[in-house]
Amino acid sequence: MLMKNKYFMVIILSFLVLNIYAQIDYDNVYNEAIENIENKNYIEAIRLLQSIQDSGDYLLFFNLGHCYFQLENDELAQRFLKRSIELNGDYMNSRGYLGMSYLYTNKLDEAEAEFLKCVELDSTYYRNYFLLAKIYEQRDNIEKAIEYYLEALKYNSMDFHTNYSIANIYFDNDDYINAQKYFEVCDSINNEIYPVISCLIRIKYRYEDLDNIEILKQRLRAVKQDSDNENIRRLTRFTIDTFTYKDYHIFVEETFDLSGILYYHWVFRIVDNNGNFLRSVNLESSLGLRQMGNAYIIGVDIFEQDRRIHHTTNIAFAELPEYNVMKNYVIEEIESGLVRAVTGVYPY
Repeated sequence: MLMKNKYFMVIILSFLVLNIYAQIDYDNVYNEAIENIENKNYIEAIRLLQSIQDSGDYLLFFNLGHCYFQLENDELAQRFLKRSIELNGDYMNSRGYLGMSYLYTNKLDEAEAEFLKCVELDSTYYRNYFLLAKIYEQRDNIEKAIEYYLEALKYNSMDFHTNYSIANIYFDNDDYINAQKYFEVCDSINNEIYPVISCLIRIKYRYEDLDNIEILKQRLRAVKQDSDNENIRRLTRFTIDTFTYKDYHIFVEETFDLSGILYYHWVFRIVDNNGNFLRSVNLESSLGLRQMGNAYIIGVDIFEQDRRIHHTTNIAFAELPEYNVMKNYVIEEIESGLVRAVTGVYPY
């Protein structure tokens, strides 16, 4: 009888040892997979996780879904994230990533359901409201999008992306007061973002708030010069204003490099309601002009038969004119039917 009990004790201890070794092996593989995820080695992480996926652990399936999400394989990401939710429906990360995967694949109703569930799980996490706002932006429900962005800001008032998103909505809908408010928050968070500074310049021109505008322009020039974005570094002009007069839309640009033998300081591009370019009215400077005692002259560019033709007027300035002087000249061009007589025709 004693021998029999010893025999069963050996068997039980053997099973315990095997289970301990199995757990140690599982933990080692899982931890190695997590380390690979942290290093963005997602394919290796998937290989490791798949070798132990029989464990049925909801975190393991979440991490598999997360890896596939990062690899932009939304079909497999959704499969594993849904499996994780089946095992633990209260784990918000699984629902959050599943919602984002649905959002990126334009399954808006499914995405909304997941983010609303996330709100139930944690009503104070700003990003759930931010992502709900993105859904309503895609649905062109601007009022609802703003409502969710404002809710997100209640819980994280200094999140750059939320402030930037709501600022752009207001800007695109001509609410420049609110747009300025949120762009200025963005600028306080990071003062080297090209689109933020550019929009603030346009807003100040729109309201003729020109007191500190030169400071913004100098900042924009510095950001452009130091940018890691090659497209930004290649820009030759930046938009300072847009306005509509009668049936015409005018886009105003300023040149980054205000030096050299010949350059355009301001360019007013006149476009009709169909988007057809009609002409540009330019404030120009040249070495020859400066030697004659004038710093600037007004010129006009038009296109005839796929050829750009440059006209120079006889309106010159000894120093930089006020912005409204140029703006009024453009309005006069439109009033005259865009056929004002000019002197000196120089095709090139």
